[in-house]
Amino acid sequence: MEGLSVAMRSACELGIFQGIQIPNGGPKISHLLHADDALFIGEWSRNNISNLARILHCFHVSSGLKVNFNKSKVFGVGSDMQEVARWASTLGCEPSALPFTYLGVPVGANMNLKKNWEPIIERFRSKLSKWKSKSLSFGGRLTLTQSVLGNLPTYFLSLFLAPDGIIQTLEKLRRRFLWGASVDKKKIHWVSWDRVVAPKEMGGLWIGTIKSLNISLLMKWWWKLRTEPHHLWAQVISSLHNLKVKPDGIYSKKSLTRVWNNIAGIKKALGKKEIPIESVLSKQHTTNGETWRCCLSSTGTYEVRDLRHRWDYTTSVMDGQISWLKEVPLKVYCFIWRAKMGRIPVAVELAKRGVVPENLTCPMCNEYEEDSNHVLVDCSYARSVCEGVSRWCNIQLGPLHTVKDVLGSISQWGVCKKRRRIILAIYYGTLWSLWKTRNEMVFKKNRLPPDKVTDIIKSVVYLWVKNRGNNDKLNWASWSHCPWLF
Repeated sequence: MEGLSVAMRSACELGIFQGIQIPNGGPKISHLLHADDALFIGEWSRNNISNLARILHCFHVSSGLKVNFNKSKVFGVGSDMQEVARWASTLGCEPSALPFTYLGVPVGANMNLKKNWEPIIERFRSKLSKWKSKSLSFGGRLTLTQSVLGNLPTYFLSLFLAPDGIIQTLEKLRRRFLWGASVDKKKIHWVSWDRVVAPKEMGGLWIGTIKSLNISLLMKWWWKLRTEPHHLWAQVISSLHNLKVKPDGIYSKKSLTRVWNNIAGIKKALGKKEIPIESVLSKQHTTNGETWRCCLSSTGTYEVRDLRHRWDYTTSVMDGQISWLKEVPLKVYCFIWRAKMGRIPVAVELAKRGVVPENLTCPMCNEYEEDSNHVLVDCSYARSVCEGVSRWCNIQLGPLHTVKDVLGSISQWGVCKKRRRIILAIYYGTLWSLWKTRNEMVFKKNRLPPDKVTDIIKSVVYLWVKNRGNNDKLNWASWSHCPWLF
């Protein structure tokens, strides 16, 4: 392909092939190459078409590489299809018209229209099959929502500003999947989406919004335009919009519509979120000349995650934070996160949402109404289990009545960070095991003795700390006697 590029440049220099001259002192474009794909751009004339056919024939004779004209197409911008078809016959190609797809990107399509985003929406739906929703835990669905569904549209979102309607549709699909819903079956959304997408330090799970991903990816073009002005695309944009004679804050010419104007328009979106453009892209004057710096990053280099974090940054959505521990599985952490907010399917919470159970009484003690704090902390059964765990750990935590009390007390326990991580993992495992025991009683009518649950907690957390925490020296004999002996 390098040889073809050299031949095209020589043909342009000799006037054999007429490319497109970008105004305002911009470059002349005749061809674009990517891997084994070639896109030729030139003036609409029979002489240009004929000479292009001769150039490609010479390339075939000299290199042995032949263009597959059966898979090639000719496009005429501003020309009728009859003329395009007549001239395409010169090359033996198929005539076509805008818009078309090149390297997976729609060229010439109006991306402000929802119909042009249908491929992305369909790809989202194809990933949200029923079996994945049923077979995955909440933590598994969270991972899929964050890493797969959040990145599926990245290619499109890095090039086009998605309409608000498309963002809402994609977010709706993510919400439904996270809470286990399907096309024909609804599920309760236990926590508001704003809390789910919020950063971890704000009390959320930080799935991140698709809007923040879209804006952050597009902002990278601003950064590259200023820091890499020698690239061909940057020269084309700068010349088309005549940016050399405009102030630094102006990135487009309003009379030119479509893609780049939409990218330049994200400045308004940043303003609505009260994010100064100077904090993202700031000119610095140094002894070596002018440089550009991103104030959101400690290194001064723009990173998508920095702007995305700033966009999704909000006021705290939870009273206090929950410590993330590598020893604890994600599904357990998500349960603790929900339990602290009282957003788990206990009788009282279900009744609030229109799902009235046969009995609101706690199934473990049969004395009080079942809410999250009662069934996990304040119930006599839960207290018996927690007392067994306290004797095993040889600690005293004092009177605790809510999940928040437990997490707050444990997070401030002791001065040794390693021991604090272990005790946090133990009590995460305690709350998780109490919930599983409650479900065993509700759905299978099997009530385990508190001592048996304590033994389960010991074994479960032992496996977490040993395998997930990479503590090879930990042995069961010492652990089962006291977690501090290893």
